[in-house]
Amino acid sequence: MSACGPFELPDPSRAIWAQRQKLSDNLDRIKEADEILKEVMGGPKDFPRQQWTQFVSLILEFQPDLIIELGRGWGNSTCAFSLAAEWLQDVNCKILSLCLSDAWQTKTYPRLLESFSRHDIFRRVEAMIADIRTFDFTKHLAGRRRVFVFWDVHGWDVAEAILTNLLSRLKDVAHLVVIHDMADASHMAPDCLVGDEAAWLALGSAMPKFRFGSMCSQYEEGILLEDFATRNQINLRSAESSYFVNLTPAQVQILTSLFGPTYFSQYGFWYFFSAYRPQAQLQFRVSRLLDGLEAADTGASQPEPVSSKSGPKTLRARLRAFVKPMERR
Repeated sequence: MSACGPFELPDPSRAIWAQRQKLSDNLDRIKEADEILKEVMGGPKDFPRQQWTQFVSLILEFQPDLIIELGRGWGNSTCAFSLAAEWLQDVNCKILSLCLSDAWQTKTYPRLLESFSRHDIFRRVEAMIADIRTFDFTKHLAGRRRVFVFWDVHGWDVAEAILTNLLSRLKDVAHLVVIHDMADASHMAPDCLVGDEAAWLALGSAMPKFRFGSMCSQYEEGILLEDFATRNQINLRSAESSYFVNLTPAQVQILTSLFGPTYFSQYGFWYFFSAYRPQAQLQFRVSRLLDGLEAADTGASQPEPVSSKSGPKTLRARLRAFVKPMERR
């Protein structure tokens, strides 16, 4: 049983508060890995540094026996997940890491073997160069009871594959999905909301391209996620809604004192959800959504044609009507 119950969606603020001593005791290890990655990459990229403590604490709280990393890049999240898996108690956690990039194999991992004091923690990682769109997860999910999924790959095709392939297999397994490169506008500074790119970068994130109410997404998968969540009445929650709402000022002060402003922030730039629905059916209609939009662009006939009264007909215009893009003003 995990710290958050037989299956209860973990709360990020509760996780980082409950795991603060473990994180503090091992902060030097986190900093060591972070510095090696910065050296390999030529500077901090793609992974706001507060996410080290955020993701490690979330995994320690959820206690998965499998972590699926969808998109590895240089391996920032790979290192964070390896540290978390090593610190889990009474759980033999494996990490399946999938990416088209070979940067981990050719650059990052060799450098970690040379310099990282505990490179043996990567024995849990199966880092594969693979196309997520066609990957067969069957044998990797066999016998797993709790699965943590980190979604950091982008685009229409891969989003559809994750929703229809991986999540359809996970609906009967307790799981938690974290989606990278998203933000909650309700907790952002006013300058961010008027498209000030510098204001976003100051907080540690690139400016999102799409906005759905308060949910902001840097990439197109946010559109498909919103459609999927709405169809299945799934609550997409932001990291910010937890850290800003549930942590008291005293707790924020203590966590900042423990980790410094570099490794603690109430900004997360990620969302999370679960599609755990034992013995229930999930609706996977993303193909129909995209087919309808493409048909509007090509003029192909459909069972429900777009009428002249239904709004703009081009794919770009339909998307712009469906979401509210964040643009520089």
